[in-house]
Parts: sequence; C-alpha cells; structure tokens
Amino acid sequence: MNNNKITFEIHSIIKDLIRNIWVIILCGAIGLMGLYVASHSVYSPQYTASATMVVSAKGTVGATYANYTISSEMAEIFSKIFADPIIKNQAADKLGRGFDGSVSAVVNPGTNFIDLSVTSSSPTEAYELLNAVLDSYPEVSDNIFANATITVLKAPSMPHAPSNSISDKKTYTFAFLCAALGACAIVALSILRDTIKNEKDFREKIDAELIGVIGHEQKRMTLRDFLKKRKKSLRLHANAFISFGFIEAYHKIGARAEYANKRKGSKVFAITSVAENEGKSTIASNIALSLADRGHKVLLLDFDFKKPALYQIFEQEFMENAELGACLSGKISMEDFSPVQYKDTSLDLALNTTSYRDSVKWLESGVVKHFLEEIAPKYDFVIIDTYPMSVASSITELSKLVDSVVLTVRTDVVKTQVINDAITMIKEAGGHFGGCILNDVYPDFNLFGIVGSDETGSYPYGGYSKYGKYGKYGKYGKYGKYDGYHYGGYGKKANAYYTKRGTND
Repeated sequence: MNNNKITFEIHSIIKDLIRNIWVIILCGAIGLMGLYVASHSVYSPQYTASATMVVSAKGTVGATYANYTISSEMAEIFSKIFADPIIKNQAADKLGRGFDGSVSAVVNPGTNFIDLSVTSSSPTEAYELLNAVLDSYPEVSDNIFANATITVLKAPSMPHAPSNSISDKKTYTFAFLCAALGACAIVALSILRDTIKNEKDFREKIDAELIGVIGHEQKRMTLRDFLKKRKKSLRLHANAFISFGFIEAYHKIGARAEYANKRKGSKVFAITSVAENEGKSTIASNIALSLADRGHKVLLLDFDFKKPALYQIFEQEFMENAELGACLSGKISMEDFSPVQYKDTSLDLALNTTSYRDSVKWLESGVVKHFLEEIAPKYDFVIIDTYPMSVASSITELSKLVDSVVLTVRTDVVKTQVINDAITMIKEAGGHFGGCILNDVYPDFNLFGIVGSDETGSYPYGGYSKYGKYGKYGKYGKYGKYDGYHYGGYGKKANAYYTKRGTND
C-alpha cells in the first residue's frame, strides 16, 4: 500500500479546472489590476526622438563593393562614437545644462545606415538632446575620420507618445499569463491531492477489498436537461438511457452478495460512506434492486434519519404503516409495521420521508437491534442505507448488528488517510467490514479514441470486451455459477422477465 503515490488523472484535473474556473478568471483580473496600478504608480513614461544617418567615404565614386565595405566599417565605428560619453558632454555644453537622457546608435545589419536615438523623460527634452548630439558629433568625428562624411536621411521629429508604453497586446498577454499561472496551480494541487482517483489508485492506497466498481454515469442527457438542471434517475430500470456497463456493475455486486450469503450466511448489509454525496443511497438502492431482480426477497431500510434520500430515489410519499422512523420511535407497533412492495418486484421499502432527531438513542437503547432481529428472518437480504460516518459515528454501533458493512468511496472526494481510518474504526468497533465499492469512476483516457474503456473493462456506448477479472460476458469469473438465477439479467428467464416488465420500472 503506497499512500504517497502521486496520480495523474485527466478527468480529475478537468473537473478541478471547471470547478475552479472562477479562480483562473480572478487571476487574470488580478493581473490586469496589478498592471494598471503599476502603470499609474511605478511606471515612468520615456520618450524617444530618433534620426537616421548614412556614413560614406569622402571622394568615393560609384557603388563598388570596396566602397560599400569601407562605409559599413565606418558606420560600425561611428555608432560607438555616438554612444561615447564625450558626445554627451559636448551636447550638454551646447545646451548649457546637463544631459538628462540616454543615447543609442545602432547600425542596420549589412548596411552603412545608423539609427540614432535619444531617450528622455519628456518629448521636448528628447528632441532637444538629439539635435544637440547631431550638432556635436562633427567636432569629435573629424578628429578620427577626416575622410568620412555623415548625411542625415531622416531628420529628428518630436515624439508624440511614450516609447515604453504598455500596449493592449502586452496587457492581455500579461493577464493571460496570470490566468495560466492560476490554472497551473490548480493542476498541481489536483495531482498532489491525496485522494482515490481510479481503481488502480484504490488498490495501491486502500487497505481493503474492492468488491465493486461503479463507472461514471451522465445524469444530464441533453442540452435542455442541462439548462433546466434536470437529471435522470440512476436507479436501475428507471429509464432506458442507463448504460449497460452501469447496470452490469451492480449485477456483479449482487452476485458477490449472494456468494457471501452462501459462504458465510451474510444477509444484512449496511452501506455507508465517509462523507456526504458519495452515492451511498443510490448504491444501496441499486444493490437491493439487483438482488430483487435475481429472485430474492429483499428489504431496503433507510437508516439515514437526519437526511433521508431513499424516498426521493424511489419517488415515494409518506407511507402510513411503512415509515421506519415511526416504527422505531414507537408510534407504530411492530405488528402494524408493514413495508411497502416496490411496484411488481420482490423488493420491500421501509423508508423515511422526514428526519428524526432521536435516532441515536434507538441504537443505544437496543431498539434497532430488536427491530433487525424481528424483521431480518422474513427476508433473504436486508440492505441498510446509513449515515455518512462524518455526520454521525453511530455506524460503529450499527456495524455490530449487521453481517457486513460496505463502504462507498467516491473518486476524488475523501483523502486516502481518512478512508483508511474509517475502515480501521469499523474493524476496531467489532463489526465485520465487507469491503469497498468505488463509485463514479471515469473511463480510461484514450488519446486516439473518442471513448476509452472503464475500470471494469467495458466500453460504454460501444462494443463489449472482457469484464476484467470477472471473466467474459454472461460469466462472473469464479461467481459464474450464479448466472442462471431467475432474474439475474442472463439467460432465458431473465429475458422473459425484462420483456414482461419493460424498461420504465
């Protein structure tokens, strides 16, 4: 187990960039504002006056190669003379004041043209200094090259704008760089964040058995759904748009529950998570539906008394004699308590449509234990949706009353160390920890394909490959003997069942 491994997961990075797009925009805005403040407080405008001159040897006739070479060499020497402090001193003497500026002389490559410029803090000063330099250079140059002549091709002109002004292009470039820097910081934090980002990550960082992998399923199918914030239900059989790989992932988990029941007699499973919004209620619902599809009599209990969600998943209203909290609080007797059958399936629901504050006392007083002892023998399987462990620690008490606790781990949500601590807490409390279900796993990124395979080995919306270690289609690896169950989704009986029910249940 390597907790310090850094994982590069492209979907995690993209989600972080989208989720923190405001940070990137803010970094760009900060760059713009910072540049504006600097331009008005630190920035000092400089003005440059320039002139262009040509150097040639006296008495030369024609444009021969030798004359051109001599002139080019002279231009190189004169460019150094113009930059010499002597010229500045001579110009200052002519003006009768100090030379408050800088002189630059550059020879155009391969020519005998010199670009002479003077930069100063005001346009007038730059213009006057340049004229003073042009008036002063003969006194110095005649002593060096008596056979050279300098002709002004472009006379000096008064500069109208600062030469060091910040253009719009530079401004937007700087803002873009600041935004890019913010994006790089987000990417770095995403890569360094110690969470579970894929199945490989789980196996290397978590000290627990992985009993199922649920791939990412798109909740909004159309642009209209996105604009109206309308999501499709991820309950099995809720609609015809749920992908094949998503359904099969739950059938595999159902097969493993059957195997645990046959080998150990386990029938009461508690589904929990470390944090909220990891998908434990959806997972508990679909496991119960999968087991019911396979011909078992299943009871689904909502033990998340603070924030019940199962009644919304199954679109149920208040059920007079099936409200679980009312039974545990004593408002309904055990004899009158009657879970509601979900449509024409073998799944019964005992849910809550409101929160109950005294739920912790029911565990401590033994009410929950007595309830489970009374109702569990009536069913093949009992699936319990519980509190997140970060909300209430009562799961440690409940773990002693159930056959197995299953921890839901959503990718890139909870830190690795916290997940391992939660597993240790359940084990130390004396409960049986059954393993983890990894939820919301994105397909592998494929640079040369539109859709990559997910961690189960299936290709969503495409062909079907082998299902990882579980074997070929229609087989569950070592659990393959369960593919003949009445409603397992495999075989003639399963086809007849789906034909009868349709896809809207």
